[in-house]
Amino acid sequence: MTSLKSDADGGTVGVIERSLPYAQAKEQVRILVEGLLQRACLKQPPFVPEGIAYLQGVRHIVLEPLGRIDGCLLPGNDGLTIILNKERPPVRRNFSCAHEIVHTFFLDKSHNVAFRCEVGQPDSDCEERLCDYGANEIILPTRYVTEVLKRHRVSMSLVTKARGWFNASYQPVAIKFTELSEEPVALVCWEWGDRNGAGLPKLRVSWRALSRPLREQHIFIPRHAPAPPNSGVCQAYSLGHAIGRMEEIQLGSLRGTFFVESKRFDYPGGRYVLSLIFLDRTVAC
Repeated sequence: MTSLKSDADGGTVGVIERSLPYAQAKEQVRILVEGLLQRACLKQPPFVPEGIAYLQGVRHIVLEPLGRIDGCLLPGNDGLTIILNKERPPVRRNFSCAHEIVHTFFLDKSHNVAFRCEVGQPDSDCEERLCDYGANEIILPTRYVTEVLKRHRVSMSLVTKARGWFNASYQPVAIKFTELSEEPVALVCWEWGDRNGAGLPKLRVSWRALSRPLREQHIFIPRHAPAPPNSGVCQAYSLGHAIGRMEEIQLGSLRGTFFVESKRFDYPGGRYVLSLIFLDRTVAC
């Protein structure tokens, strides 16, 4: 168990109003996280959640076996306690700790959930999405990632290095750097499977992320689209090492011949490939 010195004023616990629309609540979370990082004087990665937990009235961080649960936030007489699943990898526990810290933004004085979404959105789902967003902002602050991108261009090499810098998982690092990039670049995750129970199992698009220029162009990449059998994506999946080459891409409205970097990542029980598709490059960065 880690015991923390509690902030005297309780930080910014329960400051997001019940009636706040989701988009405004998301921006409020970003502002609050940025303020916490500044108050904790965290200026360089890795941005360790334990370094700001005390500012939110968290007195203890405990590791326990929690089964399928990643973490939880519990009130106590002397403050809040975060319990993390000791069976999860350190990087995942890091994110879970940040997630639970963001939950403190939504506590009322009796430590009940204080956030309510607009009509049509389940309260718990809204809060969970906001806490995931806030946790990502704690570990991968937008302001800092933007500064990194002023010095480096997005690449698989940068994603690999940044994972170590920020002590974060590959996927959120790749997504963050892609979405904040000013270059026209798409990130595609490929996994083996069928098409919602139909069609033959193939290497297919699982999810995708776009940089700002491509979002402004309303580029569309469909989920479940298959990778061509002889593509670098399939080679990376089979061989296990990074592949970078010019390839013909036919994915929704993203069509043409582009430079593509693909790399396989393994995890217990499976594997996936991340591909960066660059619309203005012909060689690796």
